[in-house]
Amino acid sequence: MPFDKATHCELRFHHAAISQGLPYQAWIRTLIITFERRFPDLPVSTYPNTFLVWVRANTNAMLAISDTSPVMN
Repeated sequence: MPFDKATHCELRFHHAAISQGLPYQAWIRTLIITFERRFPDLPVSTYPNTFLVWVRANTNAMLAISDTSPVMN
């Protein structure tokens, strides 16, 4: 999926923030598939900004969960 440079940079930032060793290409492909299954009327190729908002929300949720989870020893 070709994103503009700014979007690509932001997606890489989110990938670095929440991925646990999953390669970027696999992570982005999984997100695109998940998004397009959940919102079939909003294909990423037509609505890349909506996809980016969704990625931000998911990243923020994941980070909030990890910040509030008890540390396991």
